[in-house]
Amino acid sequence: MKTLEEARREFSFLEDHIYLDTATTGLAWDGQAEAAGGFYTDAKRMGYVGSNVWNGKEQAVRKRLAKLLHAVPEEIYFYSSTTEFVNLIAHSLTLSPGDQILMAEGEYPAITAPWEFLRERGVEIVRRSVSSEETRQQDLLRGLTERTRLVLLSHVQYTTGTKADLAAVGKDCHEAGAFVLVDGTQGLGAVPVNLEDVDFYVSSTFKWILGAFGLSVAVVKKEAEKQLRPAYAGYGGNKLQYTSVNYPTLWALDAALDLFEEVGWTRIYDQVAQVTDFLMDGLKDLGISVLTPRNARAGIVSFRHPRGGQIERAMAQRKIYFAYRDGYVRIAPHFYNTVEDVRTMLNALRECLTMSEGK
Repeated sequence: MKTLEEARREFSFLEDHIYLDTATTGLAWDGQAEAAGGFYTDAKRMGYVGSNVWNGKEQAVRKRLAKLLHAVPEEIYFYSSTTEFVNLIAHSLTLSPGDQILMAEGEYPAITAPWEFLRERGVEIVRRSVSSEETRQQDLLRGLTERTRLVLLSHVQYTTGTKADLAAVGKDCHEAGAFVLVDGTQGLGAVPVNLEDVDFYVSSTFKWILGAFGLSVAVVKKEAEKQLRPAYAGYGGNKLQYTSVNYPTLWALDAALDLFEEVGWTRIYDQVAQVTDFLMDGLKDLGISVLTPRNARAGIVSFRHPRGGQIERAMAQRKIYFAYRDGYVRIAPHFYNTVEDVRTMLNALRECLTMSEGK
């Protein structure tokens, strides 16, 4: 087992920077490049003779992910991105004129845009307004009707950080006869994920799960798969996995899972919760109104500020990094961050706020 401090020391960027922007991109640790290169040294150097090695790695990673996600290995698929998978489902799901696709406002555009072409086929795209982040989930589910075929949502909303209760969403949607598709990109690696009540799920791997660009993890439940007519075909008999896996990124993900398991998933989740709790208290002490609900949060803490972009730039000059996205200041600590990191950031933020107000 690794301690949190031992794991933190593997991220050399943190020696003289405070990185609170995992919601944009997770950090790589020292040695991760070599892990990704393992595909070439362990398998590809042998040409096709090494195919049993890369096929074995693929199956091993499927099993690890299935355990983590409360799924089964046969339901796990790999794609180049979240967007690729959502487009595949949008073009493959059997829908009829009058059917509805339901989503809340403010979802990530890359997962909502793939459905727009269905309007030409008479499918209704319903975007529910959200009265507050505390009621985001309820506001969405109030839009369920007998014509709703699919509900689309993020496990963790990318700007506000609001976390959905996937079990409750799945229960309500299934009772209404609708499938559920979840974008898990801002949750996987930061909070526990249980997909027992989710039909379609996808997460990119370059954020909280600390993998690489060019790989996403998807889950398609067997009952949901029966409603698909795969839009694309390729080599092999499984049309959902219609193209080869990006094996170097799979090696990188496998190494990331090693790191998480060496630290321990419970300690990972507890550290994210502790640091974000301290962050929310500190922002409140600064007089900042946090938008992220305390009882429905993951690793993102968000607030609005009229000079958010200016604050982001001023903090970066101090080697403290977070993001300003769509009018939101978004602070996203991970398990490699500490309470002391957040305390330093809050003190610097107080100075920036004072300077920006001309005091």
